[in-house]
Amino acid sequence: MKIICEWKVKNKYLQNFNGQVYPCCYLVQTQTQKLFANGEAIVTGGGTIQLEEKQEIFKKYNEVKDELNVFNNDIETILSHEWFTKTLPESWDDPNKTLKQCTKHCGVKE
Repeated sequence: MKIICEWKVKNKYLQNFNGQVYPCCYLVQTQTQKLFANGEAIVTGGGTIQLEEKQEIFKKYNEVKDELNVFNNDIETILSHEWFTKTLPESWDDPNKTLKQCTKHCGVKE
């Protein structure tokens, strides 16, 4: 499956209430739920969301999250950060590394 990020195509991003910048609303949702769940699972109308994130791309985001925050860097610096320009886009080439949200919302059959 090929990933065509609709937010990237439209040159858009999302800034969360706490200054974190994400490439789209699909990724911010997972990270925001994690903030308020204190590491526990959240039960929603769509089912249970396990917040012990095992996806490598989120782990890498969290390692550099201070650099991806508008209270620490300007938006140009954030959007040109390696996580946005290399880590995330390169993950789309490997189905084992692609975020579930990317596959679900931006995956297209080749």
